[in-house]
Amino acid sequence: MIPEFLQFLFSLPGIVTIVVGLVLYLQHRTLQKVNEIKRLNPNLPIFSAWFPHTFLSEVIDWLPPDFLRALPKGHLLKTRRMVYERENCRNYCVVNSVYDTMFVIGDPELALEACRRSKDFYKPIHLYSTLDFFGQNVITTEKEDWKKHHKIIAPTFSERQMHAVLKSSHAAAKNLVDYWQVGGVQNVRESVLDVTLSVIVNVIFGIEENQEIESIKKGKADKPFRQQLMQFINDTAWYAIVGPKALARIPLEFARQKATQFDQFKHKMTEILRDLDLVEGSTASLLKQLVKTEKDQVLTNDELISNMYLLMFAGHETTAGTLSFTLGYLAFHPEVLQRLRQEIDHVLKREPMQMKHMEQLLFLHACMNETLRLLPPVNELPKYTHTEQRLGELIIPPKCVLSLHLMGIHSVPESYSNAEQYNPSRWFVNPEHAKSASALSAAIDALNENETASDTLFKSFPGFIPFSFGPRACMGKKFAHVEFFCLLATIIQHFDWKPAPGYNQSTMEDVTSFVSVKSKTPIYLEFSRRQ
Repeated sequence: MIPEFLQFLFSLPGIVTIVVGLVLYLQHRTLQKVNEIKRLNPNLPIFSAWFPHTFLSEVIDWLPPDFLRALPKGHLLKTRRMVYERENCRNYCVVNSVYDTMFVIGDPELALEACRRSKDFYKPIHLYSTLDFFGQNVITTEKEDWKKHHKIIAPTFSERQMHAVLKSSHAAAKNLVDYWQVGGVQNVRESVLDVTLSVIVNVIFGIEENQEIESIKKGKADKPFRQQLMQFINDTAWYAIVGPKALARIPLEFARQKATQFDQFKHKMTEILRDLDLVEGSTASLLKQLVKTEKDQVLTNDELISNMYLLMFAGHETTAGTLSFTLGYLAFHPEVLQRLRQEIDHVLKREPMQMKHMEQLLFLHACMNETLRLLPPVNELPKYTHTEQRLGELIIPPKCVLSLHLMGIHSVPESYSNAEQYNPSRWFVNPEHAKSASALSAAIDALNENETASDTLFKSFPGFIPFSFGPRACMGKKFAHVEFFCLLATIIQHFDWKPAPGYNQSTMEDVTSFVSVKSKTPIYLEFSRRQ
């Protein structure tokens, strides 16, 4: 006999009672949090939701822009969509019943202060813990653990290593030129992703693009290492959300295949570490530098693998996105492309770019900055409070997430006039330098030996932090700059391009921000060889 109580629970009235009770409980918890935030910050806009803000963000990313524009001004959904609307709601709070309260910061000065105060506003490692499926790494650690990882990883991004990045970028750019030489419409992001992955694999492992895994260990491989790596990267969401162990327990073939792929990839990476001396041509590879630096330290093999994978995953995805978006913006703004071509021809004179040219390619730098301003690699930089903190006039309780909303910060009208427009000229102190390659070159030549072109001739916009700021800033910033400069300069030397028929800028700017900012649809551009 089933007890009457259980019979009631599984009946329709019982289920309705449970649902209503749960809703009332969640509403009660939400109101408690809202009232606490209002008590501390009476003038702060507060929005409430019954589900985690991360889920909210992903739902909003896929809502049609026209639907969001029709919502009342200040509506939570519309405000979260600052990527399109650039609302003036600088700072606000999102409260939900089951997850951390989130303070969204769109004020540049407050964002910079939060980055500087790393001992008050921590990396929310509980949000990144899903990325330590191999082991801990420099992203998923804080305090002393982070210092340990950072001390070992940071020295590998030396000036010597940047020359290796440049060499690898030249080789990858040549292959891209060969691939696009037939002209016509190209899926830009797909091609550029393959190029940036080639660069990162070459720099980390010393493997040339066409080398198979046999160049790392003796024996045969089923497919090139780059192809194995790309497949694994594409499945990262499964390992981060579900987890390798959970996938192995799911009684479905696709789940078991992904669990097996994880084991095989980890085994391959372990063999690479073990047989490092067998890697051909990798004397200056980042991996060798990393292991050499780590010999007297305390990282485990799993932690080394985790850091290597993190560098590969983040290092190619973000640069590929920025380069793809820049090619798109230049296609939609042919006058900017023409001005950039003048600079490339004036400085490089059809020769390959070298490190010495980077300070001379200032308009190229401005084009990159303008893309990073409008569409940064990641839209939000999260921080976390362990104790109550004051940030400007805001009072932030313990255990709250601080989300630095870059698209909002990079669009404040006080700093950026016509913020939604792609305008690289805004970065120059002297507007004439943006108009003429020869005038800009003369200004660079006139600088004192202690002055740098980017610091002296560029404007400094508060809160422009696409690579973050402070102690937790991106270590691979210079790596990304060298790679971006080389690839874009080479493309401009060889090609003209324009939007593919029917493709427009609003389609490109319709983005999702899961992991990194990317267009929801492929970026199609039409290329032709320069005469």
